[in-house]
Amino acid sequence: MNKTEEKLEKYRERLENGKAHKIKPKHVQKMIDKLKTKEADIEDDLKSVSKPEKRERLTKNLATIQHRIEQAEWLLGQI
Repeated sequence: MNKTEEKLEKYRERLENGKAHKIKPKHVQKMIDKLKTKEADIEDDLKSVSKPEKRERLTKNLATIQHRIEQAEWLLGQI
């Protein structure tokens, strides 16, 4: 997940510095696709988890991924 977060942050910095033209929409879309795949995997795992601790951890991870998806979709709309 760290690589995705780093890329998203670098893209956001480029946008703020007026260098959005260097960001390719297909790269952002690829990132969104990866995040949505991960989101689906976690949702599947949540269906089969019975331990409260693991369920809580997966729920937090899911919320983080959904937040990253929102950020990436916003970025895609800006470029």
